[in-house]
Amino acid sequence: MNNSPKIAYTVPEAMSAIGIGRTFLYRLAKQGRLDLRRVGGRTLVTAASLQRLIDEAEVA
Repeated sequence: MNNSPKIAYTVPEAMSAIGIGRTFLYRLAKQGRLDLRRVGGRTLVTAASLQRLIDEAEVA
């Protein structure tokens, strides 16, 4: 099996990874805070944009 880190996630995977809902995920994308890509008819969220979102979030 491939042990390379993922470079993109499906929308459901991204939602699960950071614990948000679909509507909020798309709102973040519309605000430019998440990068979405269409590949072969699928919408993918870049891993880099997920990491950036977490890195830039305020500390609780």
